[in-house]
Amino acid sequence: MEKIIYEKYTAGFGLALFLTGILNALMLLAKDTTPPVMAWMKAATGHHWITHGVIVIAFFGVSGIILSKFKLGEKLKLDTDRIFTLTWAGVVTSVLITVVFYAAFYRA
Repeated sequence: MEKIIYEKYTAGFGLALFLTGILNALMLLAKDTTPPVMAWMKAATGHHWITHGVIVIAFFGVSGIILSKFKLGEKLKLDTDRIFTLTWAGVVTSVLITVVFYAAFYRA
């Protein structure tokens, strides 16, 4: 029996969590490989990690609200198992991107 998520915020923010994990890893790559990006992030708030955190948190909130408005739980027939799988897929993908990046470019 499928347990489709009818609460729009659960599905919307679940998908936002997946996307935010990927964004987090890609931002890490961008600021570590592009000096102008790092300089901008340092200048924006005084430290690049603060800017990074603000962008990630803002992206999660805004994308969660936007995705929730589409009621994707019903349209995509998302259930709690699929949201759980997407969440872990986002985490694993983010970790793999980060590990491969640092292993390939920052060998000691």
